[in-house]
Amino acid sequence: SIHNRHILGLTHFLKHTYPEDVQVLPTGFRDNRPITVADVSFRARWTFELRSLLWFDPALSTEESETNAAYYLADSAWYIKKTPLYSFAAKAGDNAEPHNHNDVGNFILATGQGQLLCDLGAGEYTKAYFQEDTRYRILCNRSGGHSVPVVDGQEQKAGPEYRGFMSLQDGVLSIEMAGAYDVPELSSLRRQFTFGEDRISLRDNFSFQGTALPVIERFITCLLYTSDA
Repeated sequence: SIHNRHILGLTHFLKHTYPEDVQVLPTGFRDNRPITVADVSFRARWTFELRSLLWFDPALSTEESETNAAYYLADSAWYIKKTPLYSFAAKAGDNAEPHNHNDVGNFILATGQGQLLCDLGAGEYTKAYFQEDTRYRILCNRSGGHSVPVVDGQEQKAGPEYRGFMSLQDGVLSIEMAGAYDVPELSSLRRQFTFGEDRISLRDNFSFQGTALPVIERFITCLLYTSDA
């Protein structure tokens, strides 16, 4: 599974700035690991550490956390939901965002044991990672490294014109994501999520002009499956 921890000082700053919109997580999720060689590229930046000290508010340190919450961020095309049994996040937007990955329609599903369906996160920062002609050959950047379909052998394309649109109605989350692909025959690809207390249902609806094209569904996980058979 993939784990991460939040920066407590930054969380407290955001709570004071947006008191009705930000929830302070239990202190067990704080980033209090010792600095290691692997952390130097981030942790050695003095401004991050200084801000954490200046923004920390002892009055906001709490072990209490809501077990049921949902956030629909229409402007940024994000939806986040958590229940006592699972946490879920999905996004739309376009494929020209800052630090972009081609991931319109991607989602994450996690439990208390970790991420079941995950996002691979950022790759190693190399020259190829930041060059336009090689960036989307890297698995974690291309849509083939995300839980989104491959249509007629084609993955999503990079650029502001390749985008999806999110909507939420009667508890059903919908993402129209055909526009993220350069497949003229694909007239619609609508991904829909419905939510229960202990389950999530996913339905992808494909519409084509003329003959239907082959589709491969991809779901990304870091869990290893072993069988005794």
